[in-house]
Amino acid sequence: MASKIYLYPSLSDEERYGLKVLKKGWSLYYHNSEEELTELKYKPAEIDSSLNCIETDGIWDADNFDLCMSNKIVLNHYRGLFGPAGIACRNAKLGLSVIWSSADSRQRGSIKCGEFGVCDSDYNTEADTTSVEMQIDVDFLPAKIRGDVELSTVIYIAEPGTPDKSEKHLANEAGLILGETDSFVLRLDGTGTLFPVFEVFDTDRPLWYVDCDWLDPLSDSFEQSVSININKAHKNYRYIDQTQKSFCKQLLIEVMSAAVCCIVEEARNSAYWDQITGDETQEHGSVAEAIRYFQDALGWDLSSPLTLSESARSFFDRRMAD
Repeated sequence: MASKIYLYPSLSDEERYGLKVLKKGWSLYYHNSEEELTELKYKPAEIDSSLNCIETDGIWDADNFDLCMSNKIVLNHYRGLFGPAGIACRNAKLGLSVIWSSADSRQRGSIKCGEFGVCDSDYNTEADTTSVEMQIDVDFLPAKIRGDVELSTVIYIAEPGTPDKSEKHLANEAGLILGETDSFVLRLDGTGTLFPVFEVFDTDRPLWYVDCDWLDPLSDSFEQSVSININKAHKNYRYIDQTQKSFCKQLLIEVMSAAVCCIVEEARNSAYWDQITGDETQEHGSVAEAIRYFQDALGWDLSSPLTLSESARSFFDRRMAD
């Protein structure tokens, strides 16, 4: 998210006001077909550590299931936020809210989590002992959102105060955001990894196929121009469906290995291959950067189709081991 510039005292530096923010971290759940609450795990994306991706359990998808997100935040020593040296009038109320947005779904919203303030007794001790704990719950219905969801936890003015002469410089308008305490980006579609896998349903296509739609691999986005498509309509899909008893892990390893080899070979056959595998710094997020990652970070031998195939299979054997 872009940095904001405030024209009034704001929560740009928590330490300045003595505030200590403790975050439990986001937890994800959904209701399965039996209406049981089921946990979903997530991890930072390989392509961008600021992006978090759901580790699919083979059942959940954004179109057919809801998504429940919860977090808990504790604000300790918040007394310094109030008064002339703080960000709000001493008799104002501050609130905590989560603002979410999904550009792909063209939707945004906010969830109010709670309010807090100070009273005269909070100033009876030299040490700041103020503390408040707030539960955050954000629920999305099936098929409501897709793509990336950004969540920003912010502090805002819930109730304006009555400023005295020393507080005229403070923001005092209801709803005005004074700063962010946490941000979180979750990807719902795709894997967010170096291997962009998508499920399709097409009775006329094979079990799997690869699309490479780049024009210039040195600059075109790997994430947006490459897809490994797994066809759920194919009669043999059950052998690579991890929710089925017929699931064959070795077959999935072979599919993934062959698919990634197709991507690299498509790049090898282009006029850009020497630049892709050379010493030049590649553009962030590009096809070239992804292929260089295979070579430099994963240690794959890209010198020939045969060595590439062996490197890819060895990698997926290790990655998908029991």
